[in-house]
Amino acid sequence: GVWNQIFLALITYAIAMCIQLKSGTKLSLWDVLQSLRACWDKAWFVLEAELHPKPSRFSKGREKVPKAQKQVPRLRTTVGMMKPRKSKN
Repeated sequence: GVWNQIFLALITYAIAMCIQLKSGTKLSLWDVLQSLRACWDKAWFVLEAELHPKPSRFSKGREKVPKAQKQVPRLRTTVGMMKPRKSKN
């Protein structure tokens, strides 16, 4: 009856939690259970491949735009030198 269903639910929870912890997957417990149901009659390596899916897209993150270097104006004189301005960054 009802007690059997409760015990089966607890056993299922424990098995899914053990698989999640031992495999080190980032999937939720529900996704682990769904993968376990889908791969029930297949080999173990198929379940491991389901638990560790390859990402479909790769991101290098936000790329920085290089700042343009200001060039110091050249003066045609030999009397003095111009100091570069300090940036306000």
